[in-house]
Amino acid sequence: MRSESSISPHPLVAGRDLGERTRALRLRGDALSALINLQSSAEILLRGVYRMLLVDEGRTSEQVDQAMETVALRTLLRTRLPNALGGDWTSATSPITTFVRDLYQPRNRMVHAGREPGWQEIQPAFDAYEVLVNFLGTRIQANWKEHPRTLAAWCDPWTGGPEPESAAVAAALERVRKVDERYWLPRC
Repeated sequence: MRSESSISPHPLVAGRDLGERTRALRLRGDALSALINLQSSAEILLRGVYRMLLVDEGRTSEQVDQAMETVALRTLLRTRLPNALGGDWTSATSPITTFVRDLYQPRNRMVHAGREPGWQEIQPAFDAYEVLVNFLGTRIQANWKEHPRTLAAWCDPWTGGPEPESAAVAAALERVRKVDERYWLPRC
């Protein structure tokens, strides 16, 4: 309710919710919808993390909105997120390379060709999604001192976030929540 009653909803709730609903589509046998929604969930999460990084930088609402409107997914994956979070974003075995190869590109091929994905394409897509989510969580928790509000957004249980990986991370979360219960909003 905190998210729904605020000026701007929490930037990770929709992506996580869509990811969970996508599992039901797969179980129902709707492979194309599952693939499309899984890619949408991934992109919403990536953009939500970027939004939170901008909030952590102290950007105004107007600046955050402007940056979100103009940034391409390619730019997020190649410069913005790697520069802020560090880690391996480019090697042949990186989680991002896996995401692009096994989820992003297959989704594009299916949509543009107007065909259903085969069973051999679905499991790698779901695996790539999980690897991406785990990678983001690891990178956010590794950089919690620089991005405390991003950490709070990622780990908050009511948003579907994971448990903090350490006592220091848990303490940082509590400090952020005590300062502002709507920590996902820009300060000005």
